[in-house]
Amino acid sequence: MLDRVRDGSTGETEKGYDTFEIAALTENKELPVEIYSRIYSSLEKGFKSQNIEAFNGLNFVEKHFGKKGIYALDRGYDANKY
Repeated sequence: MLDRVRDGSTGETEKGYDTFEIAALTENKELPVEIYSRIYSSLEKGFKSQNIEAFNGLNFVEKHFGKKGIYALDRGYDANKY
């Protein structure tokens, strides 16, 4: 179900989906490698919060890659929970 999201190139609010992406740097690749991607709508059945979406992604990374590494989070992730 389409939600209202901010278009980053225009600053306007448009119909669309939110996304949550996690990329990793590795010793073997010069560019980041996508390891988790989720497209969602806050209007979908069962949606709880953007924080829960983020924690689901971070838990996925921990489960599959362990706790080692450095996490750099973009704007909006300044809560002490992270």
